[in-house]
Amino acid sequence: MNILIIEQDQALAWHLARQIHSQGEYAVDLATSGEEALKAVLKKQYHLILLSIHTKGVSNIEIVAMLRNMSPHAVIAVLSEDQQLHLPSEIGACIDVILDSHLTDDRVTQILSLTGQIYAALVSLQGLTTYLPTKD
Repeated sequence: MNILIIEQDQALAWHLARQIHSQGEYAVDLATSGEEALKAVLKKQYHLILLSIHTKGVSNIEIVAMLRNMSPHAVIAVLSEDQQLHLPSEIGACIDVILDSHLTDDRVTQILSLTGQIYAALVSLQGLTTYLPTKD
């Protein structure tokens, strides 16, 4: 499973990456700005995108909307210290969950498990695709 962490605090990003790696073999990429994140998403399909709400560069509204458009099937989780965060509707429509930025190992396990289940379900659904015959 491919995971992108977008966090300007490198110590926090590395801590989160270590937590994820301790749970199994995951491909984790780090981006410290919105621009870096967009470049990463152009190169790779991510299953989980963890985004700090206070990332420098492109505005949060713009980056979340771009990430959703570029990765429509990725789980997008916003990391925030404020669980009562009130986001503009443009962001709220593009994210899947708001998480405390200080994730426990149990919460990381839960997020990875649920993301894996979502990805497996999408793969199964894609396997059901039938192609309609074309008219000559």
